[in-house]
Amino acid sequence: MRTTTGIVVLIATLSIISFVGAQAGEFATSGTFPPSQTVDRIAYVTPKGYIVAVNSDGSEPKRMIPPEGRFAWPTWSPDGRMLAFSGLVTSPDGSHQASLYNYNSFNDQVARLFLGQPGVTSWVAARAPHYMNWSPDSSRLAFIASTRDGLKLYSTNLRVWQEANELLRRGPIWFDWSSNSLEMFAHRGTERLQIDVARAVPVKFDIRDTQLGSRVPQVRPGTNNVTYTTNNSGLSYDLKLSSESGTTTLVAGLPPGATFQWAPNGNVIAVTDPESVEIFRPLGVQVYKHISIFSSTGQHLGLEVEEPVIGFFWSPDSTKLLYASLVPNSNNLRWGLLDLNARESWALADFRPSIDQLVVLQFFDQYSRSHAQWAPTSDSFVFAGLLAGRGRSVSTNLQEVTNIYVVDTSKSPEINVLAEGSLAFWSPR
Repeated sequence: MRTTTGIVVLIATLSIISFVGAQAGEFATSGTFPPSQTVDRIAYVTPKGYIVAVNSDGSEPKRMIPPEGRFAWPTWSPDGRMLAFSGLVTSPDGSHQASLYNYNSFNDQVARLFLGQPGVTSWVAARAPHYMNWSPDSSRLAFIASTRDGLKLYSTNLRVWQEANELLRRGPIWFDWSSNSLEMFAHRGTERLQIDVARAVPVKFDIRDTQLGSRVPQVRPGTNNVTYTTNNSGLSYDLKLSSESGTTTLVAGLPPGATFQWAPNGNVIAVTDPESVEIFRPLGVQVYKHISIFSSTGQHLGLEVEEPVIGFFWSPDSTKLLYASLVPNSNNLRWGLLDLNARESWALADFRPSIDQLVVLQFFDQYSRSHAQWAPTSDSFVFAGLLAGRGRSVSTNLQEVTNIYVVDTSKSPEINVLAEGSLAFWSPR
């Protein structure tokens, strides 16, 4: 069963010094975004902690902020025109503060959205001062930040400038947006909550069985129905849809701890079989030996991934499932692809992930909701690491500088190095 510590991960061997730099200005930018290039871009983190946005061929690079700060985890808005990112900066008195920034291509400016409390430098994930997730309409940014009172969930409205609203406290917290961008669904401990974002009002779901197995609640695309797993009479776990009226619909019978991902079209869902989960110690990741594809009505579509998978991501057109699996008899990982139309799967590339890429894979059920590996055209993806045969294991402190790769998804894929870097995500459009 998946660990309940979830998105909160502290890797003690990573030094906080790697994230500390001089305070960046309230507004800072370098270069300009040509109007034709405000979408279909890749944002990546350089070895020096810069955020750079480029075309998929590496052309038209734009660095988000000057070199005084070190930042990471670039997060595109769904319309592809804004880019949030965070880092630890040094305030004038020498204390460290976790700051959250946003680049807006409409005015070509970088603005600070949130300034953490002085001296609070705890991470919500490995080398991540914040976890961020945009609303579907790109108007609001929700984020989790560390405070002296623990982890808290905030939201800020970028169309009507305002201070970030506190929505929930007492993390760990996992959440997803409703399709109308007005509500969020959150999981905190044994609670499932529906949040009116504008009024910052959380309301608990009335779920009889509090032994809830899933970590990340997911909204079925195109609806405001939240998906979760719950215990059924103590015998089995069932994947259900909870509608606005409070009724539930059985989708598939599952054992405890199932992990699942809706395809973007909301018509199919990929589900793991948690009875065959084990831990791969060299990388510290959970391994799922089986993934099944179901329709929204619970019909098994006869499509399976029977490999030791640690994470998977739907293509934007909902026809392909990208997954990372273990390579037998090695510490390497392998990108593979399940093509629903062709009804077959094939290998794409063997690799060693960067530390940040490994975090994405460890918590793919959360990051897949907010950070895109896929190109908006569904024919390529981006990742950070080293191709197999190069570099040291990510389980050591001696890892070499990693690369950003762009890979197409054909049976004989072309793999191109975009730049040196530790993490990269594609704009959703």
